[in-house]
Amino acid sequence: MVREIFRDRKDAGRNLGIQLRPLRRMDPIIIGVSRGGVPVAYEVARELDAPLDVCLVRRVIDPSTPEIGIGAVAEGGGFYVGEKIRGELEMSDEDVVAAVARAWRELEARVQRIRERVPLLNVRRRNLIVVDDGMVTGASARAALDALRRRRPAGVVLALPVAASPAAKELARVADDIVCLHSEEPFIAVACWYRNYSTATDEQVIELLERARGYRAVGSSVPPSRAVLRH
Repeated sequence: MVREIFRDRKDAGRNLGIQLRPLRRMDPIIIGVSRGGVPVAYEVARELDAPLDVCLVRRVIDPSTPEIGIGAVAEGGGFYVGEKIRGELEMSDEDVVAAVARAWRELEARVQRIRERVPLLNVRRRNLIVVDDGMVTGASARAALDALRRRRPAGVVLALPVAASPAAKELARVADDIVCLHSEEPFIAVACWYRNYSTATDEQVIELLERARGYRAVGSSVPPSRAVLRH
């Protein structure tokens, strides 16, 4: 069944931000999963009066079936490959290694382009709310969570406007908590939930991050929160 709940990512972010208001007391940093998650995360950050950053992610794909992602890599070393989908595509170990290496190269170019304009925030011992615009398999979110955990935050909540129910249940075991406005199965596509689901660009990501850092001074000098997010 095709859904059309949100006008655009901005609308989704505002709705998600309202749901997340109770977490404002934990003084979180909001992390958008690139690139589509950043416009949603920007609105959440405004609602919670919180700092904003991005976790840059690149899908791992088999060139013969580019419409199907087998996993994802994320800046900072995050990595995930779904063994089930890899098996269904009958990819050899060599094929997977080549696909992952290609994704890393593409991601590194994006990281260099964006981080020269908007440096990483220090998330050590801070509570994080990781935001994406939706989730089908959860590969991008898993890679992002893996990368962020390596940076030793106090806790991590995954927040989504929409998600496939199986992926939401799986990621609930990976994050400290998960907030999802709408989940169901079968799940057709994230785009079906949006009236306008235009592709987000690197320049839009940079613009939103720079704008967010303009309305609130943030950086490594921000004292760490003592609150710890729990299940």
